[in-house]
Amino acid sequence: MASWQAYERCGIIHRDVSAKNILITQSGGILNDWDLAKEETDIQSSRHHERMDDMESFVLVVLYHALRYLPHNKSEGETAYIIHNVFNRWVRLRPGVYKGGEAREYLFLNNGYISRDFQLSSPPLQRWVRVAIAAVNEWVDGELVRCEPKIASHEHKRTGEQRVNASCSPLPSEIQPTAIPARTLDNHRKMIEFFTGCLEAEDWPALADDEPRDILSDV
Repeated sequence: MASWQAYERCGIIHRDVSAKNILITQSGGILNDWDLAKEETDIQSSRHHERMDDMESFVLVVLYHALRYLPHNKSEGETAYIIHNVFNRWVRLRPGVYKGGEAREYLFLNNGYISRDFQLSSPPLQRWVRVAIAAVNEWVDGELVRCEPKIASHEHKRTGEQRVNASCSPLPSEIQPTAIPARTLDNHRKMIEFFTGCLEAEDWPALADDEPRDILSDV
């Protein structure tokens, strides 16, 4: 909600959404640490960080905590493997420069690592995770199409790693970017409405049946 309000009212993008910057209070939550925030007009358009990146980060925060702390159908070993590959895997290219994220693209585009049979014990949260992953899938797929228009004279194939690191650099004048249809993550409102609906659902399990614990504590 805070990210949405900042963008709708001021055109500001947080750019550092993570678990450590989300504080839970008795009355709700606070999105903290706006040191890296910028107005959208001050951000270069070559895919540095857009408002949809913040929304993807929110999805990843929820997914990480659901995997690590809430009951689901993955074993402790499987959970450790998923978290390591999707959230903790990166390489150092040179001092101060790191690379990662290929596993996240694989997760969003192909249900990689968690697989399609992933099932949380909480029905509302399960619905939200599936819709959120589908929304990010739609956005990432659209970005790949926008960055790599299929023009015969310039067509080429890239690995997943190369696509993740593509920068959407300016195209030659004869190549026009592919038009992207409207997507769920093009604005905050759709996701907020769905998230609110899930929070208000009546089929949340009792706390005794869905009590959080650190699944990785024994791994």
